[in-house]
Amino acid sequence: MEEVGQIYAIKSAYIIILMMIMAGFTGIRYGYANIFRNTYGFLALFSFKPMAEQRAGIKLLSTENLLITLLLAASLAFSLMLFAQFFSIDIGVINFGEPLSLSSTILVWLTMIFAISLLFVLKFAFVGVVGWLFDFPSSQSAHFEEYQSMSHVFNFFFTLILGLGVIAMGRVNDGFMLFMGYSYVIFFIIREFILIFRLYVKGSFSIYYIFSYICTTELIPWIICLGLVLNS
Repeated sequence: MEEVGQIYAIKSAYIIILMMIMAGFTGIRYGYANIFRNTYGFLALFSFKPMAEQRAGIKLLSTENLLITLLLAASLAFSLMLFAQFFSIDIGVINFGEPLSLSSTILVWLTMIFAISLLFVLKFAFVGVVGWLFDFPSSQSAHFEEYQSMSHVFNFFFTLILGLGVIAMGRVNDGFMLFMGYSYVIFFIIREFILIFRLYVKGSFSIYYIFSYICTTELIPWIICLGLVLNS
């Protein structure tokens, strides 16, 4: 009975988290219609045309950008938490192999939102420094905006499907989790290629030069983060 009660409490926490993410999504939809329309669109996923051409670029500390960045961090944190709990992965001081309660699950999620948001700030600064080294004009705002546009659309639907799937299942299916994991890897690969072509369209740099830039700003940081998580 204790195990059943624990599963019920954790899934209740998942439902609350999904409702909070949906509430944030709805709030931005009606509170910031312009940035919602520019950020959430299927063209952000499939078009090779630069998304940032029609906009002035991201202002990191603007209210709108802080809100959509927190929403993206919330989605990423929830997905990452579900995978970490399923595979019993330890991230930093958090041991996901140990049973969690309703309150501790939400607290872990909020902590992960804070950590991921800080990583976004660091990424923004890192992209600016690397863009300066590679002599890319306005790379900080343009690259970060392209990255966020694609990430927002995909991660919202990915988190929704993953969360509802885990909640609906009495016992989480291995095949479902692996399918969702491979889906994210495929999205990551596609996103990098789209970023390369969008940046190529923007200027007069060669495709090999831009590929080196993407490797420095995207692939290498991901490999380092993955290595830290697996070895923690």
